[in-house]
Amino acid sequence: RPSRGPPNGWSTRSAGLAVAEDAPPEGDLAPEPTPEPEVDHGADQPAARARHATTARFGVGALVVAIVLAVDQLTKAWALEALEPGVTRDFLGPLKLLLAFNTGSAFSLGSGSGPVIAVLAIVIVGVVVWAGRHYTSWPAVVIQGLVVGGALGNLADRVVRAENGWFSGSVVDFLRLPNWPIFNMADVAITGGALALVFLIGRDRGEA
Repeated sequence: RPSRGPPNGWSTRSAGLAVAEDAPPEGDLAPEPTPEPEVDHGADQPAARARHATTARFGVGALVVAIVLAVDQLTKAWALEALEPGVTRDFLGPLKLLLAFNTGSAFSLGSGSGPVIAVLAIVIVGVVVWAGRHYTSWPAVVIQGLVVGGALGNLADRVVRAENGWFSGSVVDFLRLPNWPIFNMADVAITGGALALVFLIGRDRGEA
């Protein structure tokens, strides 16, 4: 009858020593993993969306400014090449083409006050950009781009064509309507944007 005891050469004491030798020292016990704190990603979503919306509005506004500035400068360059000063040409119905050089403000007003008008234009651009922070709608972004792009278009003329000091250059005008001063595409953008901005402010106040 076979023995149920431990095999030859093996004892309970030997087994205990073997287990003790295989077990790691108390100081070498692996620490329990510390659970990572849960991050509430949902809390960052509104802030991320707000930053994305701000970036998108800035991009659209900058694009409108660039388009207005490009159209204004390209049409002025065309007028300088195709038109002669003082010679009126038919264009579209009552709208005529007449090349003129303006040292004043928009629509050939305030002749000779170019530097003062330029400084005022810079102030207007700053005010429009600063005030635009309170308007988050896309129409407001486009309106701001029109005003800023138009102001920069005429300001570029005063800088590029300056001969007697800063901002002393003449603005190129070439569009004329009956009983209306000569103007350019920058003037159209400034006037259209300003009227739209007044309408937007009046609408918001009426809804308040």
